Amino acid sequence: MLNIERQKIENIFFDFMRQKGVTVKPPLSFLPPESDQSIYFTNATIVNFKEDLLSGASQYKATKQKCLRLHHISKVLDDDYKIQWLSLFNMVGTVIPPHRLQQGKNDLIELMTQRYGVPEDKLVFMVNSRDERLYRDIPPQMLIFDSHQQKYYDWHFGMDNISGAGLTFGIKQNDGTIVDVGNLIEINDDKHILGYECAYGLECMQWAKEEKSSILDTYPIFRYADTINDEVIKTVDTAMSIAAVESVGVEPTNKTQRGQILKKLHRNLFYLAERNNLENKQLVQVFNVLQKTEFDEPLNIDKIMTHYKQSQSLIECQRSAFLKHKESLLKLYGDGIITAQEAEKKMMNWAEGKYYIDRHEREKYCSLPASDNNLPTQNLLNIKKQANER
Repeated sequence: MLNIERQKIENIFFDFMRQKGVTVKPPLSFLPPESDQSIYFTNATIVNFKEDLLSGASQYKATKQKCLRLHHISKVLDDDYKIQWLSLFNMVGTVIPPHRLQQGKNDLIELMTQRYGVPEDKLVFMVNSRDERLYRDIPPQMLIFDSHQQKYYDWHFGMDNISGAGLTFGIKQNDGTIVDVGNLIEINDDKHILGYECAYGLECMQWAKEEKSSILDTYPIFRYADTINDEVIKTVDTAMSIAAVESVGVEPTNKTQRGQILKKLHRNLFYLAERNNLENKQLVQVFNVLQKTEFDEPLNIDKIMTHYKQSQSLIECQRSAFLKHKESLLKLYGDGIITAQEAEKKMMNWAEGKYYIDRHEREKYCSLPASDNNLPTQNLLNIKKQANER
């Protein structure tokens, strides 16, 4: 079940841009151009416009882009970590030449109010009061000044000496809250204005326009879930990220940065599946649904699962080897050759450097038994004291 509403939002955007005579630029894959070494995966429409901007944006262009931002990869296994924005999302956007800024702003307001049907009293622009060139010609009743910290208005793009001030446009909800939808950003090199980028997420637009409870409600896969909780969200997000990275031919390997990222994603999925009692066949079902709802081309699910099973086997082997060596260490501790502190330190070093026991489960595997009648209570100091007494 594809997201029909999301597709409608995209179609309205391109129909409008074509009517305005805007050139449509094909999207990138999840892999950015080789010339862009600032990112590992395409994470916004700006990636597709960097060449235009660096050469001095002379044409008004539009594009769409599947984006991947892996913000969650190092935190997803933390019990108290909550995902509010999924790693995989869709954007549409334009690059606007400096001399056509006013037209770009007029087009944006017309698109939002007349084509998407957002009431004028619900469309808002949040901007720093010093950036007059950005908000000039926008109706004053739509403006909200200085509502956020300075970094909210400052943008950086991974290009040397390239940055920009931006405004954020959003839609006011019935409860008075504002959902941020997109941004209009001035991009310059400290000497010249290179152009403007205006972009928004299709999921954000659907969320705000339809007043859904959260952005998660715009992803069809959650309609298949009996229960939606933090663990389900983390599992779906990780599976989505794996599918996106695998779809462009990345292999899980330590030889490349992208390969290391994919390995980490597969490990994360294993831990999430294990603690939520998910079998491999259930993960296959997740990838099948994602294939239907989020990807334009078929996924190689057999290959994805082969990589997942390799990660699964490796983790299980590492655990088994660690536990085997832990037994010998416990014997040294039990015989009073080493102290509890020395044993725990040794196990932690093994877990980190040799067996890669994940930090989230080290307490489970690295701690000494709380009480065990088979282990003597005396430590190394007691043994030495007894020896001296004799």
